[in-house]
Amino acid sequence: MIPKMDSPVDVAYMIDQTLLKPDAGHIAYEDFIQRNANAGFHTLFVPPAYLSLMVRLLSKSKTLAGGIVGFPFGWETRREKLYQLNRMLTDGADEVDFVINISKLKSL
Repeated sequence: MIPKMDSPVDVAYMIDQTLLKPDAGHIAYEDFIQRNANAGFHTLFVPPAYLSLMVRLLSKSKTLAGGIVGFPFGWETRREKLYQLNRMLTDGADEVDFVINISKLKSL
């Protein structure tokens, strides 16, 4: 079934929005979250260090808080990725994306 897309809000709800810049500071992340909290996006993604801030700022929004495991290269071990996953769930992530280890996948 094709979802209804009668308005920009319908389209926005199908989009995840991210800010994953290593040189962005606390103010940039706070601004990103506040600016996009009510823009209609499905999920916002930020680095793990800013996940708790995002969960707090999105508490009255329909937008979900997303975390990313293994960003940017996916080189962490399975144990490290499971630790990151548990930490994000503890911090309140609604959705978690994983970065796979492409070099390992290619060597299979």
